[in-house]
Amino acid sequence: MAFRGFAVLFLLSAAPPASAQVGAMEGPVLKKQTLAHLNTSLLKWYKADSKANELQNQISGGVDTRGKKLRKSAINGLKKKAAKQRKSARKARMKFQDQFAAAGKSVGGDLLKSVPDLLAIFQGCFPYARISTTGKAKLAWINKKTKQGYAMRTPKPYSEKRPWPLVWVLPNRQGKTWAKPMEFLEKGLPATDEKLLAGYLVGSPSFPADMELDGRLDPTKEEAQAIALSSDRITWFWTTLKDVFYKYHVDTDRVYLSATGESIPFALRIVSMFPDRFAGLILHNPQRSDFDAATVYGNLTGLGVFLAADDKAAEKDGPTHIDHANKIAEGLKAAGHKAVLVEKGQGVAPFTNVLPECVTWLDKTRRNLYPRKYVLMPAHDQFRKAYWVSILEADYLNQVAIADRPRIEVTADPATNKIEVKGRGVRTIVLYLNDMLVNLDKKITLVLNGQVREIKRRRQLSLITNTRSGLVFLRNDPKYLFVSRYQCDLPTPKPPDDEKSGGKAAEKAGGDGGGR
Repeated sequence: MAFRGFAVLFLLSAAPPASAQVGAMEGPVLKKQTLAHLNTSLLKWYKADSKANELQNQISGGVDTRGKKLRKSAINGLKKKAAKQRKSARKARMKFQDQFAAAGKSVGGDLLKSVPDLLAIFQGCFPYARISTTGKAKLAWINKKTKQGYAMRTPKPYSEKRPWPLVWVLPNRQGKTWAKPMEFLEKGLPATDEKLLAGYLVGSPSFPADMELDGRLDPTKEEAQAIALSSDRITWFWTTLKDVFYKYHVDTDRVYLSATGESIPFALRIVSMFPDRFAGLILHNPQRSDFDAATVYGNLTGLGVFLAADDKAAEKDGPTHIDHANKIAEGLKAAGHKAVLVEKGQGVAPFTNVLPECVTWLDKTRRNLYPRKYVLMPAHDQFRKAYWVSILEADYLNQVAIADRPRIEVTADPATNKIEVKGRGVRTIVLYLNDMLVNLDKKITLVLNGQVREIKRRRQLSLITNTRSGLVFLRNDPKYLFVSRYQCDLPTPKPPDDEKSGGKAAEKAGGDGGGR
């Protein structure tokens, strides 16, 4: 199957509800009928392009959708069909662009400035599959030879016409292997609890027995970072989830990662590297609370976190699971979280006794993709992007002490139309902007490590719509709506006078808010 872009680049105070993302804007300026018309037009374009991509993949691979080798005559036929689909996609693209421009003129301005309108236009813009379901879990294979797949429990009323929240459940250890996804879903979330999760897609991926999810990773070691990639832990995770995003109409503001026991270290590492891909994190029975430096609590301030643990010892004569949960909560608070929800679990993890409280938490927790303030500290040299900031050039993690790892803090103030950037160990960044953060009609005051400049940026429709490099298409995220980008070098910050002489400021320097 051909996939759209989806590049691998995704009690806590719950993130603001979806309505909070529109800031001072109360809602779309266009009429519902016009928005629906634009949405249909965009879907027609993306559908034609996706079909052309599927045909091209068959041509390039020399096999059909069933894996059978194609004859030359069949390949020639596919080439003609692909060319026809490309032509249809071009026509649909031009039509959408004309309609979009006309809609903007009808309301007396640039439609790209209205994020609420963009959210409505891009909602459900991809050609999701039609899924028939009985409400029971089903197994889907991505690659039978490698046994890569996942189990998905799809609610009976599911329809691809509206977005659905997704709970992605990592399995725990069962002896020397990882729990099988079907078995894990049935035991971990039994049929008696289906009613509580009737409005949620619930999926669980498979993992090879020899894939370490609980092993430690030292990001200061170049070979350790290479192992993290070559062992396919990260690639395996995203390739599996990519299939779900391609087939199902997932609400990308409501994706929750759940982990139990030995899979918790990997879950923390994933959200540290890709924090803006998730709304929340659910952890059952942590086996430890001293994590490696690839876990950065400071990167998780935009996520909700739900912890559940029992009072049994994780190891003989050692701390209990609830002790570890409370220590994790303390680490999150120290990194800037206002509150952490910790519940007492009973029975076997994942705990069904806390499911009502967890579902209540899920219903309230949303991703805020446009935070006005955020701090990013890379957990891996290859993944240095979150929300609306991307680090292009910075110190490598093996060149500095963990306490001095690259750090960037961005703050947007719409009232003064100012963006302030503070960073250490960072040389070049890219800011992704929209009118939720600053007014792009006006000059923007940019403060880079204390140095002030004024910039003017223009909005670009192609930045979000392009089917090769557009932000929405690359991430399979209809809400990743940043209509302008600005790349700049970050001046080296001047150290305080007492830090130069090794005073108190030097003693407080660094610190990553991580979970070590």
